[in-house]
Amino acid sequence: LTTFFITLLLLLAIVVVLNRNKERASALVNALIERQARLNALFENVVDGIITIDERGIIASFNTSAERIFTYSASEVLGKNVSLLMPEPDKSKHDGYLETYLKTGNKKIIGFGREVTGRRKDGSTFPLDLAVSEMYIDGQRGFVGLTRDITQRKGMEAELQKLSSAVEQSPSSVMITNIEGVIEYVNQNFVETSGYAYLEAIGKKPSLLKSGVHPPQFYAKLWETILSGKEWLGEFCNRKKNGDL
Repeated sequence: LTTFFITLLLLLAIVVVLNRNKERASALVNALIERQARLNALFENVVDGIITIDERGIIASFNTSAERIFTYSASEVLGKNVSLLMPEPDKSKHDGYLETYLKTGNKKIIGFGREVTGRRKDGSTFPLDLAVSEMYIDGQRGFVGLTRDITQRKGMEAELQKLSSAVEQSPSSVMITNIEGVIEYVNQNFVETSGYAYLEAIGKKPSLLKSGVHPPQFYAKLWETILSGKEWLGEFCNRKKNGDL
């Protein structure tokens, strides 16, 4: 009878241990499922396009942002060579680049961000920021690329360049200061008119040109007007570097 009870207690203990292990296993599985769901949500909702390829250059994954950027659906590119997303001559040369890297380990783009040209489904091309990293999953080497369409940024840069050129070549003197009145920019006409070189003016205040002709109240009114967000229009006399008015 004693042996029976001991055996029963042992069986009960085994059942308790198994249940606890089952609970732990279940908790671990749930944690892994939650983690995978978070990773999937991140993969599909980031702004950047994420594309993974294997050693042959075959696309293994293609997130929602990549679909938006390249206008291909994932189903249209999965299992195909990533060169599909490139214009010539990169399209024809890509496999050679990849083969050279696998043989020599010489990196030209892997581990570095650079600006390249992408190709959409309709054949149109666009500027693209690309960063490629190497990865290993279950011992298999692959590559992950982060892509971002920079068409809008390049357009803004071009527009700013035009504005900068217009200001630099303006027949009028242009001075830009910060809110404390420290000079941050002067154009070429300012240099020619005032006699102060660019670096002589930068970091100084407009009082550099003060002539002594106007009373302090004149300048106080000027600053009061522009710091309130209004436009000041008027005439005043400046003094050149050589002392001429």
